Amino acid sequence: LKAIADRGKVPVDFLLTNEWGRGVLNGVKSPPKEVDPREAGSPVVADLVKAVAPRYHVAGTEGVFFARDPYKTERGNVTRFIALGSVGNAQKEKWMHALSVQPADSMPAPQLYAVPPGSSVLPYTLQSAPLKRPFEAQGEQGDGEGEYWRF
Repeated sequence: LKAIADRGKVPVDFLLTNEWGRGVLNGVKSPPKEVDPREAGSPVVADLVKAVAPRYHVAGTEGVFFARDPYKTERGNVTRFIALGSVGNAQKEKWMHALSVQPADSMPAPQLYAVPPGSSVLPYTLQSAPLKRPFEAQGEQGDGEGEYWRF
């Protein structure tokens, strides 16, 4: 995906992922109460979103509807993150979301790279909470918490 994004002169319109990007809640004033910002999302997805810089990133898995304020990417465009709730959830959170989007390749550059009021900085460059147990820190003899790993 990064190679495709690098080849194009305009940003990717949509990136659909199962997981949120780890750190997407960095800098958010009112994160969803049901989601722990230190645990939510995947670092792999965060790296992908940062590299591809889509105009819209839509994800699920956390089970809540959440629309983050737009943020400016390193490529200069703005990304809007939309998390969808689980289908048929008891809280009646949105699990479907409609968008009316003009394709990036048909937009003039000033409109494509305009930063709307209320936008924030790229959340994936802000300091995020470290992983509980980084893989590199786990030795073959366990991680010091009574676990023993055999390879």
